[in-house]
Amino acid sequence: MPRSSLEEAIAAAYTAWTPHRSEPWRFSVLVSEAARRGYIAAIGQRRGTSDEVLAAAPVLIVAWLSLESGNSSPDAGSARGEREMLVLSGGAA
Repeated sequence: MPRSSLEEAIAAAYTAWTPHRSEPWRFSVLVSEAARRGYIAAIGQRRGTSDEVLAAAPVLIVAWLSLESGNSSPDAGSARGEREMLVLSGGAA
């Protein structure tokens, strides 16, 4: 897969909505077979399954969320709302 295509896909993800323009997403691009197999094994152990579809992919883009990107809220209710917005924005990306 061309690197430019991967970069374009990740750039598109960064246009997703985010609270306070915090861009809490991070992306890991797994190109080597060893990296892909290691990731697939780790998620398989966690879920108790194997994933043959992922194993066949030539590249994996793993999206993850940095909760440290959110604004600090003074009270627990606001902090919970901030966290939920960050999680939702990860789905949008």
